[in-house]
Amino acid sequence: MMRILLASVLLTLACGCGVGAIGKAVRPEQIDGSKAMGEPARDCQEKTAKPKYAEPLVVDWSSKQRVDLELAMRAGVAVVSYSCEKFELLSDCRMAGDYAFAGVSRKEDFIQLTNSDELKANLPVQGAKLGGALERGASVDLALVRIGKRTTAVRFAGKEELEGECEGASHIVRAATVGAFAMTRGTVGKVRAAAELFGASTSAASKSRKQIANRDGDLKACRTAKSAAEAPPDQCQAALRLEIVPLGAEAPRRRKGGKSAKAKPKGVVNPCPKGFAYDGIKCTRPGDTSSAVCVEDDAKQCAAQCEKGSAASCVNLAVLYDRGVGVPLDSNKATSYYLKACEGGRAEACERAARHRWQVCMNTSTAEAKATCDEAKAKDIKLVLRACDGGIGGACWRLANYPDYLEASGRSKIGMMERSCALGHGYACGSLGTALIKGKLGDGKPVELDVARGIQILQRSCDAGKRHDCRYLAKVYNTGKQVPRNPRKRMVALDKACALGESQSCTAAGWLRRLGAIGVKKDQDKAAAAWHKGCFGSSYDAKSCDALGKQIEYASWKEADQQKRDALTQRALQVLWRACDRGGLSCPMAARLARRRASQGVLAACDSGNPEACKKLSNNLLRRGCELTNRTSCRALQESDPESRKDIARNKCRDWGRWSPEHKHCKKYLELGGVIAEKDKPKPKPKPKPKLPRLKR
Repeated sequence: MMRILLASVLLTLACGCGVGAIGKAVRPEQIDGSKAMGEPARDCQEKTAKPKYAEPLVVDWSSKQRVDLELAMRAGVAVVSYSCEKFELLSDCRMAGDYAFAGVSRKEDFIQLTNSDELKANLPVQGAKLGGALERGASVDLALVRIGKRTTAVRFAGKEELEGECEGASHIVRAATVGAFAMTRGTVGKVRAAAELFGASTSAASKSRKQIANRDGDLKACRTAKSAAEAPPDQCQAALRLEIVPLGAEAPRRRKGGKSAKAKPKGVVNPCPKGFAYDGIKCTRPGDTSSAVCVEDDAKQCAAQCEKGSAASCVNLAVLYDRGVGVPLDSNKATSYYLKACEGGRAEACERAARHRWQVCMNTSTAEAKATCDEAKAKDIKLVLRACDGGIGGACWRLANYPDYLEASGRSKIGMMERSCALGHGYACGSLGTALIKGKLGDGKPVELDVARGIQILQRSCDAGKRHDCRYLAKVYNTGKQVPRNPRKRMVALDKACALGESQSCTAAGWLRRLGAIGVKKDQDKAAAAWHKGCFGSSYDAKSCDALGKQIEYASWKEADQQKRDALTQRALQVLWRACDRGGLSCPMAARLARRRASQGVLAACDSGNPEACKKLSNNLLRRGCELTNRTSCRALQESDPESRKDIARNKCRDWGRWSPEHKHCKKYLELGGVIAEKDKPKPKPKPKPKLPRLKR
């Protein structure tokens, strides 16, 4: 064996390959964790996997990439392409939105990446390259100084909302942790302070050490940052870690009527690539950490990891007890595990523990339990305040909306609303923007008027998907009271609200497209599309159906082909019938259309196939409109069907006369043989108490 090795060395020297080639030939192949475990390479195990939530570090990005990221986050919501193969910013692709900064108490972390697997999992851009530069016993040491977070209120996005060159887009940047960092070569097992890493010099370092070294921000500047600051220090606003959400993530479902369904509590997701565990700071191999985030629905694993000290696993276990998934439903255990996770540093667990205990207290009735709840209230306020300071927007919103919590915390309502909005809470942004525009809060208390800032915040809430805020923003641009009228911006706000399912905004958007305005071109096709969405949405608007039905009917008049004309008339009748059923607005026109179809012998829209059926359909439509207090329908029904006079008089007596026998419609109803029940008759008003005369001084 030695002779063979010697021969290969001599052959290498003879061909002039150099000493480096000899080392490469003699050195055994490096075996990473994936090969040792008999698994495929961990850098790309799931090429066809569905995109998921992730929290990759960006400290290995080049200075140009970091500049592009900052510019993209200033121009709108940043979009990235993230997979097991690559992680890059799409600088020419973005969507509407912005980011706001919220400070937190300074956190200094030391992270040591000891092998190629950890480098690839935590540094997806340069991890593979840096792993090749590590010698045996060497590591990549990171010092992270976190002083706050930039967050957008946009929580969900679809590819149709993107603008620009967006080929390969997979995620949007939901938030970015900001501060400063220093990265350099270290020794495995040696813990170093942040000041040592920031002060390390690379002037006389080796080539491999220079290849690893990277730094952004100033440690001294970060140590002057305050948690209540509205902006980070100039030399302490580098992006450290991104929170990226996949495009097409499921938005909250809405109940019938357009209201959002009550959201169920969610656990902590493992943000690492498949095959890696998250220990709270970095992604590592499962066998290299004592505690890690458990699988969300595995109660046994979550209990074990929670006992080992994983605060995220305690959150997941509390959620399972809260929902009764895999374990019996137990509110007390859920609260206890939330409190344990809160003590472990999970800010969202603090807010959930307080809210969960408050809900339990609201459902209790015994005097002893209420006394216990009153004692726990002071602790709950501290928990909510701790969660708010830890970066949970919902906790700040809770403080702003509960007067007793707000008074005990010593904070101002407007300050809590501003922090909640900065942390991406959409409802807080909408309420804050409206208050700044109107000059008063929802409870009537005055605030300093700031229309420009209010519109900016309201636009942020609209971009985040709050449809009612989009509608109010359109109203601001239409009235011209706070700002000059702007039809173009109104059109943009109405389109956004309509796309989010606000049917009345669809009606207004359709008419604005139909009539045109300064900066808005006339477009009947787009108007019809807006009315169609408003008419056939979850909570449709009868005015959209009325406008759409009339436009279809007018189009049928211009159609020369009789078959196409009949199809358009049938479609118009269906749409107008829908409008009639909701608001009575289109009942007269739908009835006339049905009668006209009967006279023409076109019976496709009538149930029984004869003219009498169409006439009956017409009378039913008019009767429905009359029931919905449409006077035109009542008059037309009286002319079309004289036998319905009694029903018409009854409806008028009920709706306009309030069953008063002395009202003119009720008198007519009684003359036609109607009877007013005793329970329906209005009760006599009590005699007012006599006023005592004022005594003169």
